[in-house]
Amino acid sequence: IAPLIGEAIHRFNVEATLQSSEEKYRTLVENLPAITYTARIDENVTRLYVSPQMESILGFSPADYRADSGIWMKQLHSDDCPRVLEELSQARLSAKPFMLEYRMIARDGRTVWLRDSGTVVRDASGEPSYIQGVMYDITEEKKTDEALRSLASELALAQEEELRLLRAQTERLRAHLRDVVLRGLVEVPHVPDDHAGHDMAVHHEEVEVSVQIEVVETHTPAHAVEDPLVSKVGR
Repeated sequence: IAPLIGEAIHRFNVEATLQSSEEKYRTLVENLPAITYTARIDENVTRLYVSPQMESILGFSPADYRADSGIWMKQLHSDDCPRVLEELSQARLSAKPFMLEYRMIARDGRTVWLRDSGTVVRDASGEPSYIQGVMYDITEEKKTDEALRSLASELALAQEEELRLLRAQTERLRAHLRDVVLRGLVEVPHVPDDHAGHDMAVHHEEVEVSVQIEVVETHTPAHAVEDPLVSKVGR
């Protein structure tokens, strides 16, 4: 009798320890800012268990899932459904952990972005048994990413417009300089012979100025030309 009593006491202690561990694990899991779940490996990825956070994130309680195990499949965004099911199928075949990002429709009609990280648990014979995973609400992260992309696009358009204006100003400035050079070369005033030496000096200075202008026009980058209007556009 004593051995039987001892075995019963041992079994009771083991069961009590397991129950205590399970309660601690459940308390820990149900206080995470994420949805933990287990699901069958079937075409509807039927949820066997979902943590209470499902209600605060998607509006469906664990009781709703127990009453309708196909809620996950029904609420999965139609545009994401084929991709998600294909990736889950690949995870089942490879037995490798997976991470998916997809949209679900909440009870109130909101679109919620989730990051689903999980793994396929196999039984003793090595066959896929069920999926165990965690889903995080990343809706705000996605909104931030979208806002940053929109801002980057607006900045790129503004820069293109600024560059267009700078190029237009540069072309107008170049045209003006060419006009000044041409007028300087053509409109040479008549000078009496007794001032020929002075005329040669003036002509030499005009040619030198013309050459300098041509050098500036040919070799100076557009952004190096200082013009009040160009500077104003640049700023």
